[in-house]
Amino acid sequence: MKKVVLLILIGILWYLAAMYNSYLLLGASMAAAMMLVLFLLPRIQRYGYSAAFTLPAQTMTKGAEEQLQLLSRKRGLLPLAHLRYDMLIQYEGQKKPVRLRYAGGSHGSTNRLDLPFVPSLCGMLTVRLHKARIYDPLGIFSSGKKQNSSIRLAVLPQMNTRNQVLSKSVDLREDRPGEEPDMGPGMQGDLRQIREWQPGDRPSRIHWNLTARLQETMVREWNEETSNVRTLRLEKEPKQYTAEDADRFYEELADDVQTVLEEGSMVRASWKDAAGIPSEMTIRENADLESLLLRLMDSRWLWEGQT
Repeated sequence: MKKVVLLILIGILWYLAAMYNSYLLLGASMAAAMMLVLFLLPRIQRYGYSAAFTLPAQTMTKGAEEQLQLLSRKRGLLPLAHLRYDMLIQYEGQKKPVRLRYAGGSHGSTNRLDLPFVPSLCGMLTVRLHKARIYDPLGIFSSGKKQNSSIRLAVLPQMNTRNQVLSKSVDLREDRPGEEPDMGPGMQGDLRQIREWQPGDRPSRIHWNLTARLQETMVREWNEETSNVRTLRLEKEPKQYTAEDADRFYEELADDVQTVLEEGSMVRASWKDAAGIPSEMTIRENADLESLLLRLMDSRWLWEGQT
């Protein structure tokens, strides 16, 4: 509609300028023609423009400023002077997404942008790049183009670094070749078996002498001492969870586990899925706690059985 109005205005001004031989009207018609160029420029440039997140998923910490990396591409010689990105942000359990806008630019054929983002709740959320809006050099006219890109964010509670240092001093000291391992929780001399290394095994459990003889990485597997293991059963309340409920659940879970870790004990967390199948995980340090939180978030455990 704007293009039609500008074309009609230019035509009228050119007609009047020719009829009355007026330089003033001729100048006005030239100005209207320039406005038409500015109006058409974003609409032409949008056809050669695209933007997308560089990662499909990312882990963040609640309350800490993180960066969402966006990769934009354009075709054509003219730079894009002004850009605006419309994002839709929605936590699991949140009914309506929140709209967030970022200003950016693309002066080359490929441009990486770091968009600041501070997550306010723990849990899983999706950030969708809804639309990229391209402006003319003067910022008067714009044209939007829908984008099809999204990123999944797992937002974790802030971890107590003191707990991490304690657990590392207990359970993460690497053995030296020819030395017996230091004994920490779950490593009190009750050896269960020696087996081949598997992904996820800690370096502190490697049996160096046997590894050197067999030329294959072997690890010790210890029976955990029950006096140093606290059992934590995760249960869901029979209700429809919201994003705020999930935030409180993850915060309280992290606080409880870190309190036990600070006491020098381990935590054996157990829970059941919607089908009643039990799962279990032993937590010895903050890294294990993060793995547990990510596992619960990724499986949508709080929302299993809910539509």
